[in-house]
Amino acid sequence: MPGSRGSAGAKGEPGERGICGSPGIPGVPGSPGRDGMPGSRGPARAKGEPGERESDDVDLGKSNNSNWKQCVWKRNDDKNTGLIQNCIFNKKYDNTSLRVFYAGNLLSYGSGVCNRWYFTFDGAECTKPANPY
Repeated sequence: MPGSRGSAGAKGEPGERGICGSPGIPGVPGSPGRDGMPGSRGPARAKGEPGERESDDVDLGKSNNSNWKQCVWKRNDDKNTGLIQNCIFNKKYDNTSLRVFYAGNLLSYGSGVCNRWYFTFDGAECTKPANPY
């Protein structure tokens, strides 16, 4: 029959460091932490001068450094023949291209109606448009 357990002995001297093993498999990423504390407010600045109010016809490409221009219109005149709207654009260089997009409704009313929509440049339709695809 075994006897009772004796008292613990004195702690031994630390052993030598073992050889490092290969890295283990990375663990699963943890969930995102909470948002940090809000930053301090920046210095107050003087209020700027109020801008001029634009009309319903807005030209959004007025920057001299811009290489694009956007023209936006709100039309309620039911015009469907002739010149619909102008968007004046001056190219900076002769050896560059001009890419034109249209987004909006192109409506046709009646049966057997055939419409053709196109852009003109300097009063003429583009004769050699590039294939967009």
